[in-house]
Amino acid sequence: MRDCILISIKPVYAEAILNGVKTVEYRKCHFSSVIRKMLIYETSPLQKIVGEVFVREIIYGSPDYIWQTTGAYGGITKFEFYRYFKGKNVACAILLGKVHKYNVTKPLSDYGFARAPQSFIYM
Repeated sequence: MRDCILISIKPVYAEAILNGVKTVEYRKCHFSSVIRKMLIYETSPLQKIVGEVFVREIIYGSPDYIWQTTGAYGGITKFEFYRYFKGKNVACAILLGKVHKYNVTKPLSDYGFARAPQSFIYM
């Protein structure tokens, strides 16, 4: 079972997750298996894996439902949220648990990847 993903996240949001400020990550996709852990790939300029976080739960629903349920914990504004989900009927909220920030960042090659995923990839 594929229960771990490598996920690409912009630096501002990666830092917010690692610092415990952002406890929900939003995505437009539907995961095909249970996700228990996410490796966080911080995008440009760092372009390294900076930590990992355990997944408490993944919920799906209309963008309105997801915002009402998780908006206070998502680390983005309501405007940014609705812009991201514009034209979508279903939103995904990944509820984050325990975070482990790596003392030494890791290159993708440590995990057998030559380039970062556009959104995420199963490990």
